[in-house]
Amino acid sequence: MSPKRVSLRAAQTPRLTPRQWILEHCGEEGLRVFTALPQSVREGKTDGDLANELGMKINIVRRELYRLQDHHLARVFEHRGDDPYATITYTYSANPIETLQLAKPDVESE
Repeated sequence: MSPKRVSLRAAQTPRLTPRQWILEHCGEEGLRVFTALPQSVREGKTDGDLANELGMKINIVRRELYRLQDHHLARVFEHRGDDPYATITYTYSANPIETLQLAKPDVESE
């Protein structure tokens, strides 16, 4: 079994904190939305709750939530009532496991 080594790209770039990584990949608005997301699934917030809390337009909050989901930093859960015609509610929360993975170096095997 060959030893694992840090890739050349990871060695050349300075290590970013999770906050810096989110800021670089999702921008300031993405960072604001991410910091407002609850860590617990049970405490999930709707996009409307986040927009009211942050004082942002709902379309901007949704755009940033989708961007965070693309990077696996946010989780979405669908809630349906018993009635098949009931409104579907989506709640969002942070994905703490992925946030911790951001701090690890890029490792590749030979």
